[in-house]
Amino acid sequence: MGSGRTDSLSRRGLLKGALRLAAGAVATPYLLALLPRAADAMGPQSAICPALLRHEGNWDVRPNALETVLAEVNARTSILVAPRPATVDPGSEDIFRYPLLWMTGDRGFPRFPDADTENLRKHLMFGGTLIVDDATGLADSAFASAAALQLGLILPHAELRPLSPEHPAYMAYYAVGRVSGRVMVSPRLEAVILDGRAAVILCRNDLLGALERTEGGGWMFSLPGAEQENRILAARLAVNLVVYALSLDYKVDQVHNAYRLSHPQAYPTFRPGEDEPAAPAAR
Repeated sequence: MGSGRTDSLSRRGLLKGALRLAAGAVATPYLLALLPRAADAMGPQSAICPALLRHEGNWDVRPNALETVLAEVNARTSILVAPRPATVDPGSEDIFRYPLLWMTGDRGFPRFPDADTENLRKHLMFGGTLIVDDATGLADSAFASAAALQLGLILPHAELRPLSPEHPAYMAYYAVGRVSGRVMVSPRLEAVILDGRAAVILCRNDLLGALERTEGGGWMFSLPGAEQENRILAARLAVNLVVYALSLDYKVDQVHNAYRLSHPQAYPTFRPGEDEPAAPAAR
């Protein structure tokens, strides 16, 4: 992760600036989590903690899936992430503690108050990332429509567009050739681009649904097609999104290209058992 720190340094500074604007200077642990695991002696407070964004719809429709994502990031990468996500209101000053926000739902929701909209605008403009995961399994869902409307209010001069297969989000850690999930609604992610980075990323395939576990630890939902392969692809894409949110396009740098191509995780190969998405830590 070493060479990804240049972008992260500047983005952390931007997030700290946003926090000062919103609530005065409060330290955030953003940069520390990008250091190698040898720095773990700094303690758990150095871990990245993504936050699930609350809204007036069914905002917690996949209550366990983000824990699977975080377990996978901890197991596969050198990024230190918290074992469980936080939850945050869009209008809270605490939003600036979390460089990565995740929003999901399976129905429409009313527009955010103006103050919440402005708060999210600052978060995204100052370097934050929002991942929107449509849990409905429908091509034109009420949730996706409400999310698109809200994004239009947050970033009025931007629009959601499909990400090309060459975008760094598909290769931030793994080379992922297609977008998996609980369902297969769209073969591509969509994004709002700010200053060359995907500040908002939309997945229409219920990505978290593919990683939702039962209380007993099994998988909540079966997946279409080659189930094990699709679940592994979903886990890999989720890891990519976390890595991309923290390091942007460093993998596109040719300095990293030979390394990426010479390592097994760069290829969409599947090893039963070994590649099974990691289980969250026991509560």
